[in-house]
Amino acid sequence: MNKLLVEIRNLLKARAHREDNQLNDDETEEEVKMDWLLAALVLNRICAIGFGVIFVVGTLTFILLIATHYRH
Repeated sequence: MNKLLVEIRNLLKARAHREDNQLNDDETEEEVKMDWLLAALVLNRICAIGFGVIFVVGTLTFILLIATHYRH
């Protein structure tokens, strides 16, 4: 009987240990996912700012060229 109880206890400990490992793996996976999401957000913001700057500079250059071309 004691041997059976010891075996059940060991199985329960093993299951609890496995569940703890699974929880830690899930938390680690979630942290990695959040890190990649943050990196994507930063890259998206950099691209948006770069596009805005290029668009504004290009538009102003185009307007300046048209204005100076028709002036002469």
